Amino acid sequence: KTLGMIPPLAAAFFPVVPVEVIFFTLGFIPELNPRDEDTLLIRLDRALFRVDPSVWMERFAFPWITEVMQVTYLAYYVLPFVLLGTLYQQGDAESFNISVTALLLSHYFAFIGYMMVPALGPRFALASQYRKELKGPLLAEPVRNLVNVLEGIKRDAFPSGHTSAILITVFYAFQFTPGMSSLFVAIAGLMILSTLYLRYHYVVDILAGILLAALCLLLAPLLQ
Repeated sequence: KTLGMIPPLAAAFFPVVPVEVIFFTLGFIPELNPRDEDTLLIRLDRALFRVDPSVWMERFAFPWITEVMQVTYLAYYVLPFVLLGTLYQQGDAESFNISVTALLLSHYFAFIGYMMVPALGPRFALASQYRKELKGPLLAEPVRNLVNVLEGIKRDAFPSGHTSAILITVFYAFQFTPGMSSLFVAIAGLMILSTLYLRYHYVVDILAGILLAALCLLLAPLLQ
């Protein structure tokens, strides 16, 4: 019985595989588009806020906050699979398929964004502006090292794929698994905040991620 479940399970989650493969091949972006657009994104943030938001957030940089934020950042890799796994276990094929479709769209559109608007993000482009190193008491450093391995292309700031994917996950959690929605909202809110606090994203990246999530949620039902 267990062996019989492996092929349909693998087939259901197989669309995730090309996403991972493509992401890890995006190291060619500097050759495709050699001009990093961090200066533009920084200007947009400053036009909106008159400051660099991630630099401004340094006042809240304390070890235990950094610890929570760095661990919460990993929710991007967990919550979508929690949702999809729950829907698959419930046998809700329609809800599972539309959720997968929206998440796939989010990633593929984000990849296009990385190629059109390559940007390293604040942690590199604004490195000289920071006065505090983000350190945590226990897990922050190993989690940061893990993220550096998982997100090795380094030009994946705009749009924030993390924001888009997590918002899509929360939307479908409310729609299909309401019992999990409150927990998802709390974790997702912290995760989005962590992208700014940890200097991975500009605010305009996050705003673009919100718009991307909305676009994917509109398109996904049309592709079913």
